[in-house]
Amino acid sequence: MKRNLFISFAVLALILFVFEKTDWDIKFQDCFFDGGWLISARMHQKLSPFFYRGFKIFTASVGAVCLFCFLLSFKKEALRKYRASVLMLLLSLIFVPVIVAGGKQVTNQYCPKHIVRYGGPVPYVGVFESYPKDFVQIKKGKCFPAGHATSGFAFMGLFFCFSSRKKRIAGLAFGIIAGWIAGTYQIFRGEHFLSHTLVSMTASWIVVSAIYCLLKRFYKDPASATHADNN
Repeated sequence: MKRNLFISFAVLALILFVFEKTDWDIKFQDCFFDGGWLISARMHQKLSPFFYRGFKIFTASVGAVCLFCFLLSFKKEALRKYRASVLMLLLSLIFVPVIVAGGKQVTNQYCPKHIVRYGGPVPYVGVFESYPKDFVQIKKGKCFPAGHATSGFAFMGLFFCFSSRKKRIAGLAFGIIAGWIAGTYQIFRGEHFLSHTLVSMTASWIVVSAIYCLLKRFYKDPASATHADNN
């Protein structure tokens, strides 16, 4: 697991370095802007129940079910063996959005729609760059990393909810696909650059891996924090 975390942090650093030194974000975003965004404000009103509010409601609903099942497992013997798996997913659904999306509060990065190139008032700068001295910042940017995508990436925690390799891969794939559906939707709206979602995905994996490491301390089976508690 330590190797997993080391590789994850290395990948995160590589993503930040590559997008800081290239204009890939701009070139990619240009594909979805032609005087207006691929998904307009009017279109967003129609699609929001499925790809925006719908994602949040789904994640919150699954989290509520997990909380209920976790509490019920202390009374129902049949649910006891699933307790650790349910807790793993519950903590992922809570802490991935809180920690990863919470990063937006300190990075001071704007969305594509705010950038001068796309009709906004703000100059484009990299994550580690400073804004021009003559730029008067009225309100801090809160767009990096991608927050909405974490409602999908949080489900990567499913990887640690199973002992079967096939089920683990399926759970991980579900989280990645869900995250990219949510993230791509926001990219099409001009709400995020590609790098925002890539960083969000990598950071989300780091968070769920850290949760798994912490849970292992409370379960006797050292191979998996989410195996059945048979004691």
